[in-house]
Amino acid sequence: MLQNTNKSAGLQSAGPADGGIARTDAVPLLISVRSIAEAKNACQFPLAIIDFKNPKAGALGRCSDAVLQRVASLKPTGLGFSAACGELRELQSHRLALPAGIRFAKAGPAGLCSASQIRDAMLRFRASLPDATTSVAVAYADHAEADCTPVETIAELAIQTEHRWLLIDTATKDGRRLLDWLTPQQLTDVIAMGRQHGIGTVLAGSLALQDVDSLRSLGADLLGIRGAVCSGGRDSQIDPDKIAAWCQAMASAEAPIDR
Repeated sequence: MLQNTNKSAGLQSAGPADGGIARTDAVPLLISVRSIAEAKNACQFPLAIIDFKNPKAGALGRCSDAVLQRVASLKPTGLGFSAACGELRELQSHRLALPAGIRFAKAGPAGLCSASQIRDAMLRFRASLPDATTSVAVAYADHAEADCTPVETIAELAIQTEHRWLLIDTATKDGRRLLDWLTPQQLTDVIAMGRQHGIGTVLAGSLALQDVDSLRSLGADLLGIRGAVCSGGRDSQIDPDKIAAWCQAMASAEAPIDR
């Protein structure tokens, strides 16, 4: 196994030594924002993670440096802030400029067709991050559309490279949702495999409010959303009323996420 570093340590507020998730009072939601103004709205809620992403630049489009540099002015909630950094194939091997306050970073595997390509790119990405930033492995449920390897393969790579978090998302944003690409059993199996190795899982990909109970019953640690809390699609402004509705639904779901 590769040597573990702080860049692959668990996403935790105060942590078990094995890198697992600590119990927090935060709602187990990751909500993506595109601006400081949206982030301030999101900070009004006890969210696990507030994620910075440019939805017009793809599934994991990076926000501008002007936005990211102002993250330090915000008071983090839950486990902190994360940033989408684009696709692994687009990134250079030099150090990635991320400001203080970005605790987690992720980049997608689109266009990388072999496990060895993705493994090497994951390691380069992790090495490029600031020491205080944790790398999150990413798998696309619609892997054929994204021209990359299946979720199960990337979950195995996350184990091999000693990541502590795996995001399962969709690369295409055309209205099809996570469960249109993967069955509940497939997701349950991947989540369980990761858990055996101390990996937490985030489920994302055009999730809908009515799916909260079924998604939480799969055992994932967090759900990630943007379009579901926007006023008119993922490119529009987030709506605080919709965030509140999700927080309420998560609190009342039959099978709470708890590790």
